Amino acid sequence: MTLRENTASSENLIRVVSLNTLMNSKVRVNHWSLSKVEKLGNHMPLKLSLRPSEAVIVNGAVVRNGDRRGIMVIENRAKVLREKDVVFPETIESLAEHAYFAIMQIYLTGETDGALYEDATMALTDLAAISRDDLLKQRVLDVSILLADAKVYEALSKCRKMIKTGGPL
Repeated sequence: MTLRENTASSENLIRVVSLNTLMNSKVRVNHWSLSKVEKLGNHMPLKLSLRPSEAVIVNGAVVRNGDRRGIMVIENRAKVLREKDVVFPETIESLAEHAYFAIMQIYLTGETDGALYEDATMALTDLAAISRDDLLKQRVLDVSILLADAKVYEALSKCRKMIKTGGPL
C-alpha cells in the first residue's frame, strides 16, 4: 500500500496509488484536500467503481479490471468510456446508433473535424430527416449543436439518452 506524489509544477499533480490500495474497501477516495484539487485545474477526481472483468477506455487504452470489484480514480482530464457505452460497428441497427458510433469515434480520437465529423453530421441529418416526432428532432438538433460547439462528451451523452428513449430509428 504505497502512495507517492510527484509534482512537476504547481499546476500538475500526479498521484500513483497501487492497485492493492485502490481495491481495499477501507480506502477513502475523497480524502484529497481542496488545495490539491485546485492543482488539478479545479476538476474533481473521477471515481469509477468497476465490476469484475469490466473494461473501460481511458485515453484510447483499454483497461480491464481483475476478478474482484475495484475502484479507479482518474485525477486529471481524460477521455473515459465504459465498456457498456461502447458501440461496435457490427452491432449498429439504427440511424441513432450510427450517429452515436460516429460521435463516439470523435470523442475517443479527439478529431473534431474531418471524415469522422462529416459522418456524424450526416447520420444526425438523416436521423432528423426521417423523424416524425418533434421531440426526437429537437434532441437531434441539441446533439448537433453540442457537436458543433466541440462539446463531444455532452453530445455523446445526449445521443446515448436519445437511443434509450427515442425508439428504433
